[in-house]
Amino acid sequence: MGLAEKVAESFAPNVFYIANPSSSDILQTPSMREVVAYALRSGRLPSRGKTTFIGSGASAKGYWILGFVTELWNHIEIDNYITSSISNMLVVGEEKGPKVLEELALRIPELLPERDISRGLKIARALMLGYYGKEITGLGKLLHLSEADDFESEEGKLIRNPRGVVTTSKLEDELKRLLGEKTVGESKFMVMVTDYKRECPVALGKEYPELPLYKAIMSAIALQMVIPYQQYKGGLFGDAGPVSYFPLLKELVDKDTKTIIAVDMNYRNGGYKGLPFFLADGAQQAYVRNKHQTRELMKNFTRVSPDELLDVGDYDRQRVAFVAPRIEGILPGTIDIPIEDRLKLIDEGKKAAKAFITRLRQPIWHIPHNFQYAT
Repeated sequence: MGLAEKVAESFAPNVFYIANPSSSDILQTPSMREVVAYALRSGRLPSRGKTTFIGSGASAKGYWILGFVTELWNHIEIDNYITSSISNMLVVGEEKGPKVLEELALRIPELLPERDISRGLKIARALMLGYYGKEITGLGKLLHLSEADDFESEEGKLIRNPRGVVTTSKLEDELKRLLGEKTVGESKFMVMVTDYKRECPVALGKEYPELPLYKAIMSAIALQMVIPYQQYKGGLFGDAGPVSYFPLLKELVDKDTKTIIAVDMNYRNGGYKGLPFFLADGAQQAYVRNKHQTRELMKNFTRVSPDELLDVGDYDRQRVAFVAPRIEGILPGTIDIPIEDRLKLIDEGKKAAKAFITRLRQPIWHIPHNFQYAT
């Protein structure tokens, strides 16, 4: 530890982060000792700047993110979002308010009903007179996992697009009703997807700003074998998770960003026990890949390891606030969980946010919220 770090440690050992309050006097102002420590660690003063939220996907675990962010909105302003998978549902909260978001989120499993089994299996089930009915229904659902359409790229390469196990029209119609034709470019969001034709992750807010938000969300949640990929202008878009699970991408973080709040729903959730054998290996491999990717991405922003960030904070630059909850009992890729579990995850996310808020300070020379709107 160098001299500057030792002095900073003596002035303010507890790492904090700067964010703009969403209402006046709701965040603590840094003390003079904290200002000195911040300047020594980061090389800058804790003045006003942008806050960027980075959100990974998590399927049903995403209810935790919903609770965490809706509670943050009560305290701070979030200027930009870079989000993958189900985290993009936060768009609805930014556009229509937290209450509308929560009401929609609690209905998502019902808005993504499972596809019905084939007519042939229905006949077979009827002929069995009630015997082996569950087994036949299960076989039908298993067959859905194998069904796919092939798309041809410009190079003539065939791309497999699974038909999925759920139908999406109800959710898409509801998102369109809520968001209308507002585009990604008109929002605060960089909606991350995978383009299977170009074979790379894509930030829709940057590359396709004219895409309607509701279509962007449907593309972002198009999880392998669950929801079909979405076509747009020659692209074939699906969930970013298989390629870029945690979108902490240096080229997308605004240079004026003072604080990054990065929520990684995978970092402490590597369980696969309970998955069918043909999914368990893939889930285990994805967990290791995603954890390694998080470690590598963090190096672009701080010399502090993710594990140290979780325990102590970003004592290198006081810029990256890393959040990685541990959630038990929900398997990777799960969509439908009991309503009481959905509400429990939302509540746990809100509690975590209230604890996290104690580590935030408002910038010095901050213009009070009520004064801004009075002038």
